Amino acid sequence: MNYLEDPSFETGSLDPWGVSAGPYYDVSIPTSNGHNSAHHFSAVRTTSGDTPGLGLTQTVTMEADTVVLFTGWIRVTGSDDTSYDNRVNLYLDNQPFSNANLDVYPGQGWVQFSAQSTFPDGSHSFYLQTLSFGGPVGLELSYDDFSLTVVCSDSAT
Repeated sequence: MNYLEDPSFETGSLDPWGVSAGPYYDVSIPTSNGHNSAHHFSAVRTTSGDTPGLGLTQTVTMEADTVVLFTGWIRVTGSDDTSYDNRVNLYLDNQPFSNANLDVYPGQGWVQFSAQSTFPDGSHSFYLQTLSFGGPVGLELSYDDFSLTVVCSDSAT
């Protein structure tokens, strides 16, 4: 079971995702060139240089202490310049997933990233953040095909 709603953005809407992009990105759900289908999340930079993090968030509920695996795909396009960095970070209730950082660059195509973490019983904020260190106006960050699945669960609680 995937605990994320609309993980591939196939509804064409940002709901139920929360987005924090500020004035630094134009966000949309394009209808072509997704990872495994047409739709995907797109954020195109409107400013150059370092920017505050672009974020996607969603609330998830676990019924017991649960080890989960997150997987997703990211693509960076719009520039051949690879002298700057885009770093993906994953958080649960503002705490980072262990080993959940990925650096991505233009020209790599769709890149898969994954990480495991333990979710305690209850409702939690899942947050995916991308930091851009440098980079031009027009750079596009695309996300698609997210999955948050149970690896093991403590059913004794």
